[in-house]
Amino acid sequence: MMLLHMTKNVILTFGYHDRESPRHRNICKAYAQEGFSITECHTQKNGLVPKLKELGEQVKKHHTNACALLVPFPGHHLTPFAWFIAKRYRLKLIVDMFFSLHEITIEDRRRHSRWHPQAFFLWILDFLCSHLPDEVIIDTEAHKKFLVDRFKANPKKVRVIYVGTREDLFRPKPLKDHPQSIFEVLFYGTYIPHQGIEYIVQAAKTLESSHSNIHFTFIGKGQTYPAIQRIVQELNLTNITFKPFLPLEQLAQHVRGADMCLGVFGTAPKVQNVISHKIFDAVACNVPILTAQSHAIREKFSEKDGVYFCRAGNPEAIADGIIKIYTAHHAQS
Repeated sequence: MMLLHMTKNVILTFGYHDRESPRHRNICKAYAQEGFSITECHTQKNGLVPKLKELGEQVKKHHTNACALLVPFPGHHLTPFAWFIAKRYRLKLIVDMFFSLHEITIEDRRRHSRWHPQAFFLWILDFLCSHLPDEVIIDTEAHKKFLVDRFKANPKKVRVIYVGTREDLFRPKPLKDHPQSIFEVLFYGTYIPHQGIEYIVQAAKTLESSHSNIHFTFIGKGQTYPAIQRIVQELNLTNITFKPFLPLEQLAQHVRGADMCLGVFGTAPKVQNVISHKIFDAVACNVPILTAQSHAIREKFSEKDGVYFCRAGNPEAIADGIIKIYTAHHAQS
């Protein structure tokens, strides 16, 4: 896009990001395929001022051969400062916005009311992240449209790079010599509201008596975790096992060991604009996955990819989708 005609080919990162995350690795891969090399300017300092000081020193050291400054996710709060530094060294600015802080914090997680000062601050920060960079990276075409509609971002400056997966870890599962007695259904996530985990639990209740050999494993923790545990206890469910967060390598093993995975099922507008990373993980492992139908996911996947769809926020539809995959699984065994 805007870097294609640059004479220099080094892109400096500017952040405190996870350098091994699938998101960051895939963005670096996309630019590498276009002939750019990535030099990491990275900090682990605590506090905004120490972060900026260390990052500024690293950019000063490496800027000579650079053409651009890339703020990886999470970097919304760094973007205004990165803009000043980019201007100082005559670099283009790229920001991986990934999502709207206002949408996820105020509308999805409901941390504050829409009239709270923090809501106003996050909206302004999203607006700046949409307008200050020379290039804004987002994860789907649907999400790009959201940025253009809500924050009036210039569509010519918004680039879509899908989340992707760690293909070195999430690779095709080994074939089983014989069908297992237990059909393992895997969900993993951070328990944020738009994942709709309460609907999965209700679907598990529906299947508990009719399909006693279907077992659910939930990996992770987060905002709605205590509420989900209470629902499981109230329903006296015995077909769900909870596990804590796992390193990515172990998580990949669980995905390959599952008979199917579950995506997101919430009804928040955000669900329509994103493709969860777990979709890419499951497809890479050749494990079928069920998720809520959305505009975004239709950009990339269909049932021929092993991605099955159901209505959002509907436990019965989730249960029916699980049975569909379960039946197909046993027909192939």
